[in-house]
Amino acid sequence: MDRTITILAVSRLGNELCVAGVDESGNWIRPTSLSEGWGQFYKVDIYNKNNSPVIALSNVVTIRLIHQIPQIGTPHIEDWEYERSCKPVLVGKLNDSQRLHLFQKISEQSLYSLIESHERSLCLIEPSSIISANFANISYKGKYQPILNFTFQSKQYSYKVTDIYWRALGRDLLAKGHSSVLKGKELQSILQYSKSFLTIRLGRKFKEKYWPFIVGVHTVPQFPVKIDYKNI
Repeated sequence: MDRTITILAVSRLGNELCVAGVDESGNWIRPTSLSEGWGQFYKVDIYNKNNSPVIALSNVVTIRLIHQIPQIGTPHIEDWEYERSCKPVLVGKLNDSQRLHLFQKISEQSLYSLIESHERSLCLIEPSSIISANFANISYKGKYQPILNFTFQSKQYSYKVTDIYWRALGRDLLAKGHSSVLKGKELQSILQYSKSFLTIRLGRKFKEKYWPFIVGVHTVPQFPVKIDYKNI
C-alpha cells in the first residue's frame, strides 16, 4: 500500500538511517527494512526515480509499505516494512507556517507513554526551554555524538541527538569557530528561531533498557544545513 508520510525524523542508525513520520491521520510510521535486525532505512533508498533525495525533514512523501512488522512485547509498534524496489515520491514540502501547525497539532504534553510505560517508541514534544547544545561529546566508541539538554514539563532531560541535520549543523558551527557547547540563548541567537520541537525515539533494548534519543530537531523557522550522506 502507498502511504503519504510527513517526515519528522531522519537520523543516523549505524551506517544507515532511521526514518519516521506521521501519516495524514497523525499516526506514527517508521518505514524499515527486514533484512537487518536494526531495521534501517537505507541511504540509497532516499532518492526518487530522478535520483534526487526526497526523504528529508518536513517533506511529504509517498512510500510503498508492505506490511506492519509485529513487535510484540516491545514499544516499537510503528515499524512497517517498505518496498525497496519502489522509489519514494515527493508530494510536497511543508513551509514554516504548515510545519508549526502540524507540530502544535501532534505535540504531546507528557513523555510518560514513551519513557516510562513503553507503550510506543515515537513522539513529538515542544520543550519548555533548550538549556544547552553540546557538540563536543564523544561516544564510548570515540565518535562524534551531540547532546541536547532541555526542560519539559518542569523536568530536565539530557539526550543524545542522532538527527543527521543536527549533527551536520554542529559540524558547521564548529567549523565557523563557534563554541562546542552553546547555551540555549546563544543557540537561538545564531539560528534565529522562535520555537523548537523535538522528535523523541526509543532505541532497541540495550543493557535491559530502552534508551531515548532525539531523532528530529525542528526549529521554526527551519535552520538551513547541507547533508553529506557519506559523513552522517
